[in-house]
Amino acid sequence: MKKTRYFVFVPICVLLIYLFLDYFNLFSIIGISSKNINVEALGIILPTVVTFCIFGLTYYLVDSWNINKHSNQRDVAKLLISETFDECIRCLEFLQDPRITEYLAKKQDSEHSADNKIINNYDAIPFENESTIIHFAKEGVLSDRQLELYYKAKSIYRKQVAASIILYHIQNDNIPRVDNTISEIRKLKTKI
Repeated sequence: MKKTRYFVFVPICVLLIYLFLDYFNLFSIIGISSKNINVEALGIILPTVVTFCIFGLTYYLVDSWNINKHSNQRDVAKLLISETFDECIRCLEFLQDPRITEYLAKKQDSEHSADNKIINNYDAIPFENESTIIHFAKEGVLSDRQLELYYKAKSIYRKQVAASIILYHIQNDNIPRVDNTISEIRKLKTKI
């Protein structure tokens, strides 16, 4: 970035100094004969300097715009992942209420469907922005580690939802506790 600034501003400064010296006829005051200066060279140098300055300035502006754009995309991607984790936590907190879990379990039992429609719907709630997150990952905005954390949280969340709804009627110590899953997702969120 700094090299680009010098690339633009040094030729402009040299040109301005030359024009200042020439306009006030300072060449003759310091003892340089203006007859020895090739004025036709200015006709060649001036457009060249202007071209380089325009090129350098354009490159600098486009480059800084791309850096800002990439930074904004990274911030949006992190925000989407963070919001997904927060939504997972909110949905899991609902499952801590036995009335909600019982209602979902009864609804699941009454559906008698092999495709687990209730679980699938509850599974999908926090992950509505998944296509955007995947797009950011494909564009290189998200690191592999961030995407790995996202999928890990998704897996943990889905396992907990399925266990809480399907195994609601079973009292077993092997069933993962919702509060443990919530704390695990919070730990993952800190690593984003």
